[in-house]
Amino acid sequence: MLARPEVSFDGFIKWLETKDPAARYDWWNVRECLAAQYVSHIMAVSGSGLHWVSFPYESFFPGDDKDARMLNYHRICCGYSQGWTFGAALQRARSLHDKVHNRVPHQVAYWYAAERSL
Repeated sequence: MLARPEVSFDGFIKWLETKDPAARYDWWNVRECLAAQYVSHIMAVSGSGLHWVSFPYESFFPGDDKDARMLNYHRICCGYSQGWTFGAALQRARSLHDKVHNRVPHQVAYWYAAERSL
């Protein structure tokens, strides 16, 4: 039986840790973006039937509601001008993870906005 990977933000970070930090991903390609690659990995390893087309990517990102999860998804996967490498995404994910576990209420939901305005 195949091991069932963890479909969670922690699982996402664990998966990023296995990737070449210098390798690039294509944010604009829905089949090759960071989240699509993670969901494809989950599907391949678990045989779970998940598919990148129907999986709500923001669902495993932290946040108090769908809007906050979507903002955090974009913050990690898009990275704005911070680079589309697995290493850069891993740094962003770890930063958010630390904020989630040491947070003040609502800090996580919109943490990226303050950083973007710098």
